[in-house]
Amino acid sequence: MLNLKAIELYNILKEYSEEELKDLNITIEINRGIHNQLGKSEYANLVEKYPSQIRIINKEG
Repeated sequence: MLNLKAIELYNILKEYSEEELKDLNITIEINRGIHNQLGKSEYANLVEKYPSQIRIINKEG
């Protein structure tokens, strides 16, 4: 189960300049093992903003 608080993501992203954010690749990694074995990585290439949530997703094509 992914336990990421939005404030943690915000605090990390605000360290980047606007120009740096344009070139930043965000990767979502799932199923990482207990001892940090690599999981399945997906690049996020789309952010959808709604009044009650923000979705970071990988949209094909």
